[in-house]
Amino acid sequence: RVPRAHVNRCCFSGSGDVLVACFGDTIGFWDTGNLSLVTSLKCPPSLGARRFENICLISEDKPAYLVGVWTSGGKGGGQGLSVWNLLTLKHLWSFKFQGACRVSC
Repeated sequence: RVPRAHVNRCCFSGSGDVLVACFGDTIGFWDTGNLSLVTSLKCPPSLGARRFENICLISEDKPAYLVGVWTSGGKGGGQGLSVWNLLTLKHLWSFKFQGACRVSC
């Protein structure tokens, strides 16, 4: 999928061979060798995530997890934090809350 929104945040894997960027409600992974999109991730629709604000790879050298901070729309708005296993590309868990959240890597 080609981004249709501006990129909010991006980071590289420790080896530099993967670029990860969040745009709108999607997180994309690109191979830096040929600039091809490898895969993309989204939150489960039930969370109402509209836009990723920040992302973080854990650990940086051989990332096994991705953490994303997102904002939701609709009544009450709010933010959330979601975690994916990058070995399986599965969403592990999310937490929705009121107020601000920051992720530091």
